Amino acid sequence: MQALKNPEQVVVDELMQAKLVREIYSERQLDEVMTDFWVNHFNIFINKGADRYLMTSYERDAIRRMCSANSKTCWWRPPKARR
Repeated sequence: MQALKNPEQVVVDELMQAKLVREIYSERQLDEVMTDFWVNHFNIFINKGADRYLMTSYERDAIRRMCSANSKTCWWRPPKARR
């Protein structure tokens, strides 16, 4: 019934539940922590403007790809550590 009244909220609720399940049961929990860190760092909030529609693809295509990159090529590492 809630899906008929407020479908956007149903989608947001399902996305938050899926994120929680990934964080709890993932074998790569450090990647989940790093993903959450960068989402917070870039101030992405699912209830802010168009973020609710773009959050899933942005997290998947940009944030997760950056977090799972080879540790020698990660852009957030200091230049001395890239050698």
